[in-house]
Amino acid sequence: MDTQEFNLEEYFYILWKRKWILILPILLALPTTYFVDKRRVPLYQARTVFEITPQQVGVNTNIREETAFTRTQNFHTLLYLLHSRNFLQKALDTYKQAIRKKPEGYRNEHELEITNIGSLSRGLTLQIVNTTNLIRLVAVDTNPVRCAERANRVTEALKEYSKEMATKNLKEVQVLLERQLTTISGELLDLENKIKSYKTDSKVISIASEQSQISANIQRLNTHLTQSELKIQEYRASLTALDATPSLKDLGLDTDPAYRQSRDRLLALGTQLAQLMSQYTENHPNVKQKQREINGLRNHLQKNEQAAIRNYRDSDTYKSRKRSFEGQIQVIEKKVEQLRKSIAEEQARMAALPAKEQHLSDLERRRSILDNLYVDTSKKFREIQIAILSRESDIKILEVAAPPTAPFSPRIKRDLAYAFWGALAVGIVLLFIVEHVHKPLNTPRQVEDLLGIKNLGNIARIDVSQYNIPDRFEDLDEKLVAVHEPQSLLNDAYRKIRTNLMTLGFGEEKTTLVITSSISGEGKSLTVGNLAANFANIGKKTLIVDGDLRTPRQGSLLAQPEEVGILQALKSNAPIEDFITSTGIPNLWLLPAGKKDKDFVEALTSPRLEQLIVQLRRTYDVVLLDTPPLELVADGLLLAPLVDGVLLVVSLGMVSSPSVVRSLNGLLNVDSRIVGAVANLHRAAGRYGYGTGYGYGYNAYSYRYKVDEE
Repeated sequence: MDTQEFNLEEYFYILWKRKWILILPILLALPTTYFVDKRRVPLYQARTVFEITPQQVGVNTNIREETAFTRTQNFHTLLYLLHSRNFLQKALDTYKQAIRKKPEGYRNEHELEITNIGSLSRGLTLQIVNTTNLIRLVAVDTNPVRCAERANRVTEALKEYSKEMATKNLKEVQVLLERQLTTISGELLDLENKIKSYKTDSKVISIASEQSQISANIQRLNTHLTQSELKIQEYRASLTALDATPSLKDLGLDTDPAYRQSRDRLLALGTQLAQLMSQYTENHPNVKQKQREINGLRNHLQKNEQAAIRNYRDSDTYKSRKRSFEGQIQVIEKKVEQLRKSIAEEQARMAALPAKEQHLSDLERRRSILDNLYVDTSKKFREIQIAILSRESDIKILEVAAPPTAPFSPRIKRDLAYAFWGALAVGIVLLFIVEHVHKPLNTPRQVEDLLGIKNLGNIARIDVSQYNIPDRFEDLDEKLVAVHEPQSLLNDAYRKIRTNLMTLGFGEEKTTLVITSSISGEGKSLTVGNLAANFANIGKKTLIVDGDLRTPRQGSLLAQPEEVGILQALKSNAPIEDFITSTGIPNLWLLPAGKKDKDFVEALTSPRLEQLIVQLRRTYDVVLLDTPPLELVADGLLLAPLVDGVLLVVSLGMVSSPSVVRSLNGLLNVDSRIVGAVANLHRAAGRYGYGTGYGYGYNAYSYRYKVDEE
C-alpha cells in the first residue's frame, strides 16, 4: 500500500464534516462560564512589595548573629511564617490596633473587624519577583478595603517580627557582657583592697629587677592563656551552634524540588481555602476537608524537615565541620597546657624570691590582667548597646497596598476567552479522536489502497435542479439521471462505471452482478437504478432484481408495484416472467422484492434461488441485484457466490475503514468475485455528497415484520 500524501484539503473537509463537534463544546462552555461567573462572589486583590536586605552588625561579639531572615534569606521562611500560629496571632494584634484608629462608621461600612487568625490569613500568598530580593505579598478578599488593610498590616507584622528576631541574639550577648562586667568589677575592687592592705601590713617598698622580669613573663603567659581559653570558648560556642537546629539552606531543603513543591502546594491549598471561606462558613464540609489537607501537608513538611535534620547530622559535611572544631579545641587545649606549664616554671622561679615581694607581685599582676579585661569587655558592651538601638528590620516596604477599584475574579471577558479557546481545543481533540476511531474513507485513492481493488467510478452529488424531468417519467425517482437526462454531465459518472464494467467483460456477454455496500445510506440502490438504465440505453436487455427483502427500494425508485416479486417466485412453480414487470423504460425490467411473509428471512436459502438466477441470466443481457448492506445482514453473502461478480459501493466520508474491510473479507470468504468499487458521494465541484433517505436497523426489521404479519 502506498503512503498517503499530505492533503490540506482533506483536513478542512474533516473539520467541515464534523463541525458540530467543534461548535457544541463552545456553545456549552460559553454560557456555562458566563452564568457561573455571574453567580460567583467578586474577589479583590491587594498587594504589597518589600525587600529583604540582611544588615551587618559591626560588633565582634564572637557569636554568630542568626535571625529568621538572615539565616535562610529565602522565600520559604516567610511562607512558613504565614502559616505559623504565633506569628499570625501577633499579626492579628497589629491589625486590631490599626483598625481601632479608624472611625467606627468606617469600620462598620467596610466590615473591617476580624476576630480570628483564620480570617486574617485566608487568601494570603507570597510571590518572588523574578530573581531579586523583592517579595510580593498578595491578599484576596471579598471586601476591597479590608483586603488592602490585611495586606498592609501583615506586611508590617513581618517587618516587626524581622526586627525582633534580628535583635534577639544581640540582647542575649548584652546580658552576658553585663554579667561579665559586674564580675570583673567586683574582683578588681576586692583586689585593690587586698593590695592596699598587704602594702600597709607587710611594708613592702619595691620589687627587685629579677622579680619584675619574672612577673612580666608570668603576666605575658597569663595573657596568652586567657586568650587561648577565650578561643576555646568561641570554638565550643560554634560547636554548640553546629549542634543546634540547622537552617533550611544547611539542610538543602531550599533547593529540594519536592520540598518546594510541597510548600507551593501548601500555598495553593491556602488560596483554595480562602476561596472556599469566601463562599461558605468555617463549618462547611468543603472548608473542613481543605483544612484537613492543609494540616496533613504541614505535618508532612515537619516530618521531612526532621528527616533532613537527621540526614544532615549523618552527612560528611556536618561531621567534617564538627571534627574541625573539635580538632581546633584539642590544639588550643594543648597550647593551654603548655602555657600553664610555663607559668608554673616562672612561678617556681618566683618562689625563690622573698615571699612578701612575691605575693605583692602576684596581686599586682592579677590586677593588671583584670584591668585589661575590663576595658575590652566595656568596649564590646558599648558597641552592643549601639547596635541594638540602631538595629532596623531586614524588611524594607517598597510598595503599600491600596484598595483595589475592580475585582480580579471573576473576569468575564477573560474567562469567556479561556472558555472559548479551551472548548475549541477540546473540540479539536474530540474531532480527531472520533475521526481516528471512525476512520472514514475520504478519497477514492484510499478505497483502492485499503481494499486492493480498482475504483470504477466516482459519483458526485446529484442536484435535481440542474435538469427537467420529462412528463412521461414524472412518477420515477427524480435522481434517476440516467432516465431523465441520459446525456447530462450528471450521468457521466454512471456511464463511466458502465464502460469500465464492459472493459472488464461485464455487459459484453450475459452478466449477473450484485451491487451492495457495507452500511445503509451509501446510495447503492440509486447506483443500481442508474447503472441499469445506462445499460438499457445502449440496447442491453437489463433486469433489476430487488434482493433487499427487508427494505426494498427499487419499486419506489421505478414507480412499480411490489405486491409480487422474488419472494413469491422462490415459493412458486410459475414461470419467472409472471413476476417480472416492465418499468416503461425501454430495455429495462424489474423483479421486485415482493410482499413479506413470516418466513421471508429464509427465502434466499431456497435451492430454487440458484436455478432462478441461471434462468434470468439466459433471458437477459445484464442482471443487477440490489442486496442489503453486508454489515447488517448476510443476504448479500448468500447471493454473491451465485453471480458473475460483486460491485461494492463505498460512501466517502461516511463509512469507516474497518467496516469496508469486514465487508470485503466476508465476500472473499464466500468465494465471490469482486470486480471493483464505486466511490459514492465524492466531493465533486466542491459538493459534499447527498443522502438517500435509506435506513437500516435490526429494530426496524422486527417492527416492519410485525406490521406485515398483522
